[in-house]
Order: sequence, then C-alpha cells, then structure tokens
Amino acid sequence: MYDIIVGRSDSDRERFGDKGTILLGKLYVKMGQTSSLSNKVYLDVNRAHVVFICGKRGSGKCLSGDALVTLEDGSELPISELSNNSLRVMALTDDLKVRPVPMTDFYSRKTDVLLHIKMRSGAELKLTPEHPLLTVKGWSEARHLPVGSRIAAPRKIGTKIATLDKNEKRDILAQSDIFWDEIISVEKLEGEFDVYDITVPGCHNFIANNIIVHNSYSMGVVTEGVADLPEEIKENISVVMLDTMGIYWTMKYPNQKDRKLLDEWGLHEKSLDVTVYTPVGYFDEFRKRGIPTDFPFSIKPSELDASDWRLTFELEGNDPVAVAIEMAVQSLKEKGQDYGIDDIIAQINSNSTTSADVRAAASNRFVTAKRWGLFDEKGTPINDLVQGGKVTILDVSCYTTIPGASGIRALVIGLVAQKLFIQRMVARRDEEFKDVKKSIHYLAEEDEGKKKEPLVWLVVDEAHEFLPSQGKTAATDPLVTILREGRQPGISLILASQQPGKIHTDVMTQSDIVLAHRLTANLDVQALGMLMQSYMREGLDKQLNTLPRVKGAAIVFDDANERMYSIRVRPRLTWHGGESPFAVSTKKKIFDF
Repeated sequence: MYDIIVGRSDSDRERFGDKGTILLGKLYVKMGQTSSLSNKVYLDVNRAHVVFICGKRGSGKCLSGDALVTLEDGSELPISELSNNSLRVMALTDDLKVRPVPMTDFYSRKTDVLLHIKMRSGAELKLTPEHPLLTVKGWSEARHLPVGSRIAAPRKIGTKIATLDKNEKRDILAQSDIFWDEIISVEKLEGEFDVYDITVPGCHNFIANNIIVHNSYSMGVVTEGVADLPEEIKENISVVMLDTMGIYWTMKYPNQKDRKLLDEWGLHEKSLDVTVYTPVGYFDEFRKRGIPTDFPFSIKPSELDASDWRLTFELEGNDPVAVAIEMAVQSLKEKGQDYGIDDIIAQINSNSTTSADVRAAASNRFVTAKRWGLFDEKGTPINDLVQGGKVTILDVSCYTTIPGASGIRALVIGLVAQKLFIQRMVARRDEEFKDVKKSIHYLAEEDEGKKKEPLVWLVVDEAHEFLPSQGKTAATDPLVTILREGRQPGISLILASQQPGKIHTDVMTQSDIVLAHRLTANLDVQALGMLMQSYMREGLDKQLNTLPRVKGAAIVFDDANERMYSIRVRPRLTWHGGESPFAVSTKKKIFDF
C-alpha cells in the first residue's frame, strides 16, 4: 500500500519522492456494496500541468419534477417542463432582491431518496437531501436542517412583471425581499424518483414552490495546498485566481463551519494570507461595504488590440462599428504612445470618412466602457500580481450582473493570461541559459535558491464562458495558447466548469489531469467520456453513478500514469464562499466567531 501522486511519473517519483506535492484527498476502495476511504491522494505541483475540474462539486442536488418554478411573467411551471422554456426565472440577486434572470441549462437524473419539507407559510418542497437552502446563517444542505430551522422565502413575487411599464417594474422589484419561513416538518421518502435541476449563472439560485433554492470546491483545495507547501518550494510558485463569482476572498477566513469534518480528516481550519485585487472603479465602494479587498486593479487601454475591443463589444469583424474602432485603435498604436479611453473616442470622432451614425455608435461603446471602472493609463503591472509564495485573487465579480458582463470578464482574463505567458517565456529562456551554462562549465555555481520569476498556477472558474465550444471571446486565444504551450515555460492552468459539453475541445485534449465530479447532463457525460474512454472498462456515466453521494466525491484521470481513481476531495481549510453567493451580505453573521 502506498500513497498516490497524481500527475507525477515513476521517474519523477524516484527523483523527488513526495516533495512538491499537495494533499488532494483520499482514494475510494469498494468492498461489495460499501465504499471506504483508504490511501491518500496527492497532486504534483513540481511540474506544470493543465487541470480540468468539471461537474457539480456538490453531490447532485435536484428537485422533484412537480416543483413549481416561478417565471418572470408571474406564472409557475413544473421544473420537469422547463427544458424548452424561453422565459427567465425569478431569483434572488446580490442585493437581496427578487429579479428575473436567464437559465442556461436543464438537467435530469434519478434518485432513491428525497426529503419532503413543509413550511409554516404552507409552502412545501421535495428535494434531494444534499440540496442547499438559504438560511439565516448562509446556505445549508437540506439534510442538515431540523424542524424549526428558518429558510429564505420571497416576500412578493406574484405580480406579472412582463405586463408592467419600466417604472412599475422598478417599484415592484424594489419591494421584493425575503422573509424567514420556518420548517415545521421533514419527511424522508424512499423509492425511485426523477429529479431535475437548472443552471442560473450569476445568482446560482431560483424560486421553486415559493422557496429560494440553490442550483449548483476543488479549486480552493488546490490553492490551499500550494499555499501550505514548505517555504523553499512555495517561494518558487505563484497562484493567480481569476474570481468571476466573488467567492474566494473568503479564503482569508478559517473554515469554522466544517470543524468536525476536518477533525475526521486530521486537519485543522486555517486562514490564508491571500491578496485580493478589485477593479479600480469598484475598489473604494467595496472597502466602504466592508468587502475584503487589498489593492485596485486596472488595465491600460493601449495594451488592447482592436480585436480585443471587438470581442468585448460582441461585434462581427465586418460590422461598420468594428471597422471604425479598428481604424481608431490602429492609428493610435502607430503613434507609439500610451493612450486612454478618451483618446480612442477622440480618434473615432475625428475620422471624417466614417458616417456620423457609425462614429456615434462606436464612441458610445467606449463611453460605456469608461463606466466599467476598469481602465487607467498606468495599468497594474503583472509583477504586482505574480509573486513567489503568494496567492493573488483578481475579483471581477462586480461585472456579473451588468450588460456585457462575460465580455468584460473575458477581456480581463485574456489580458492577464497573455501577460503571464509572455513573462514566463522570457523567464524560461533565462533559466534554460543558466542550465546550459551549468552543464558546460564543470565548476559552475549551483543555483538551488529562489527563482527570479516564479512558476505560475493560473486558476479560472466558469471556464466555458471564456473558452466556449462555439465562437470565441477575448480570453479564448490567450487561454488556448497556454493550454497548448504553457507547460514549457512553466504555467499551470486550472480550469473549472460544470458544463464540459460546452467548453473548447482543446481543454479536453490538452488536460493531463481531469477531476470529474458528478455530471447530470448527457451532453457533458458524452463530451468527457469520449476523451476518457481509453481509461475505462465501462461507461463514464456508470463510473460516476457508483460514486458515493457526498460532497467532494470525484473521478480523477491521470494522464501521466494512464490511470483512473475514485476519490473524495479533502475538506476545505478556509471558508468556502462558493456555497453562498450572499456571503458578503451576511459577512458579519458568518464571521462573528
């Protein structure tokens, strides 16, 4: 019996032993119908890897098919009939208001256990035991909620929003809020049930049977592991997390809520000294609201190409507005000087060969871009973000709920990825020159100290939004470059997505480590199964279905050793903000230790 090191070849294991590894979890061993945890499973961080984390990091949370989901027109539709629905669903947003938001995906599966919860208000719901509900202390799985627990319910959602004018909509939505309903009974149901779930990006919740329910761990575990390495190894690694949901600042706080589970693993809760960057236009606002942030972040407009702007504004290449923007940006770049948004607007308006309507449309887009609070002629140097032994979180969640959000976040991710690749390519040339020099000169000095430029682990959540299977974003080309070529200069890439069927094919072909949690959509199972079929003696869906239904259960595909393992990812040491998109709003309650 020996511990498993995912991503480390036999030759590297002989050379390095277990040095430069982090604890990922434990191996599942099946004896008859019982699965138990055995060997520890580690992840190699000594070399660069492409790690793809997919599936629902929880344990398959779903609702019974008769759960009535509230739509934007005030009607209710059983969740089992939502697959062809074009209306938006009602959800609770960051400001604790009930608003209509789009759903993007529909899932179904079977289960043998449901909980039937009844509320004092008369509302009731049948759901899987692991499905989270919003309580006064944050999101909690239904199975952990006894009678008497208080959960969030919408105060007013019955008005037919679609029939109101703009002012009436604003007034109704302003009144919409939540109240804390009380659970009066919980009944366990056993049998064979069809259950369903939907994806609601941004809010990650929706309203069903007048109860607010969550719709959806492992990236944080990897980041914690790197931050906990011995100092002589850690100082040669930098972690840069591109946080699209605003959930990783909670790593500044210890995981008090899972103390019992951590004890079972022989682990202890702890906080991490992470550095959080927020776009410069939101920095002061976040500080005033008490949201932990350390430094402002900005982008120099002169660093962006015309194609970056076109993709951000979601314009086709032959669109007259895109052509006007390209002419303006090209003219400014030819001058060889830094420039700002106002300079781009002025250049667009000075082009008399373009019609007034096109000039107005093009310049108005940059007027809007100024309000994003992202651009500054100085910009943030990449060396500020990449520091050996440090975890840097670039929080771009402020753009989640505004029009064009995905384009803005893709712009940030693309530029950071591009800068990191260039920096590491230059650094790698210097490192290889030293290696060659040492091999030629017998008496050359050994250099086992701190690297001038640390190896980088770049972490991106909701990766399918930036590396889509169809089309491209401002982040696509830089991320694909790292996927294909990043390991040589020393850039590791961790991509996470609940929808592998909608992600760029290069993610599948270039990933040397895949961590697959439970998948509920056939499209996603097929996409991942086609890649992994050579590892499996039976279908991926069967492999996933044999996993215990607990948080963190996953299958790991290790390309370095051509092996597949069933594991449980260890519990987080730091506070897991991903369980509640409203952790900021309830921060004082959560962290009042």
